[in-house]
Amino acid sequence: MTIEVRVFKGDDLLHSALCESESDAETEVERWADYDDVTCEVAELALRPWDEDLADRAPAEPADDEYAGESSRHWPC
Repeated sequence: MTIEVRVFKGDDLLHSALCESESDAETEVERWADYDDVTCEVAELALRPWDEDLADRAPAEPADDEYAGESSRHWPC
């Protein structure tokens, strides 16, 4: 699990931290508790469903030589 802590003063983002546990996120929020006019937002960052198996995927195969050149360009989606 990854938790993001963002610290704002008004609309300005002052600090952002990625934490590996709720305890780490709580500690990060406590660091900013004594500052005036500062708010903290805490959000759990979740994997998108289609990313869950990224660690298990094999690397892509290298392209064949016959595809080198003009036809192998990457075009914007």
